[in-house]
Amino acid sequence: MLHNFNAGRRAVVRTMEVKCVCHGTSGSCTHNICWREVASFQKIGEFLKYQYKEAVKVEQASPVKIYLDQDLQSRKSRRGGRSSQQLRQQRHKRRRGQRQRRRRRRRLNLVKAGRSPQQPGSLPRRRDLVYYESVSEDFFCEPNHVWSLPGVHQRVCSINNGSCSSICCSGTYRIEHYKHVDKKCNCRFVWCCDVKCETCITDKQRKICD
Repeated sequence: MLHNFNAGRRAVVRTMEVKCVCHGTSGSCTHNICWREVASFQKIGEFLKYQYKEAVKVEQASPVKIYLDQDLQSRKSRRGGRSSQQLRQQRHKRRRGQRQRRRRRRRLNLVKAGRSPQQPGSLPRRRDLVYYESVSEDFFCEPNHVWSLPGVHQRVCSINNGSCSSICCSGTYRIEHYKHVDKKCNCRFVWCCDVKCETCITDKQRKICD
């Protein structure tokens, strides 16, 4: 849903890192230049995994019904004779109020399950991940063509060293050994002017979920 897409973008922004480089003569830090850059994929994934565990169950609300009475009252208050300056101020105020109501309506489209939009704390935060229905823990384990889920069977869970307990639902996996061909290794410069490389074959292993 659109809310989770926006929450994912906010996760990227929240995990951004500040990098700095010093510039100066003889190693001194006369000028310090800093910038923000996107964090590593692993760091963003860990943050989203935490957000996934803390996801909020929501249901659809009807914001039009909530603000219908307020809209009727605002229309009645605009009636009556006013000067041109008062009308301009009234139009500006009305447009600003409409923008605020649209923003509030977009947020009120989703409320926490079992709560009324008028209750405090009933709206999910913009950084929260939300869901409509609860699923079993093994929902992502088996293939599901309706939801386009491939399952975890035959999935590579780790290359070389690493744990597969959090990915393989059954907790069991097998280790495969294979040959990795690197066509460019042990490169050297040959006078003049060429670079020659060797083809290297290395033994590697990977873990695959059963």
